[in-house]
Amino acid sequence: MPATEPERLVVDDYVRHLNTALTSHNASLPAEERTQLRMAVGRDAAEVDRLIGADAPRRIFRANKDAHLVLLLTDGIHADVVAAQGHTSPQEFVNIRIREKEFLGNVWVWTPRHDLAFVVRPDESRPRPILTDLYGPVDARQAVLRGGAW
Repeated sequence: MPATEPERLVVDDYVRHLNTALTSHNASLPAEERTQLRMAVGRDAAEVDRLIGADAPRRIFRANKDAHLVLLLTDGIHADVVAAQGHTSPQEFVNIRIREKEFLGNVWVWTPRHDLAFVVRPDESRPRPILTDLYGPVDARQAVLRGGAW
């Protein structure tokens, strides 16, 4: 994407028009001939490449045979564009954790009119604080607790 393009237009308007075009293109095609597009938006080319190559978009397409588009946003793009500038439907984004080669990070996923809750696997979701101490959240999922007198 050229640096002169406003990110909000790409992440919101362009993606919606692209989905409309893909839907129209795929309407009369048999399932095995339909185009399914993985699109990632970030500020680092290597990071975008890892998002495109990750398993999460493939799982979305396997689970939603009629999906035409999967949009993946880096945390920075989501924070700067979706959260800060507004988006037509920010509640439709799902936050997942992706590990792909040397990339490990939180990514925001959007697929028009599809439920993405199944995409979040326990090993990819953000750690949920189970205990808190004076210094902040503690992830105690791997803790071994023993009974007995304290």
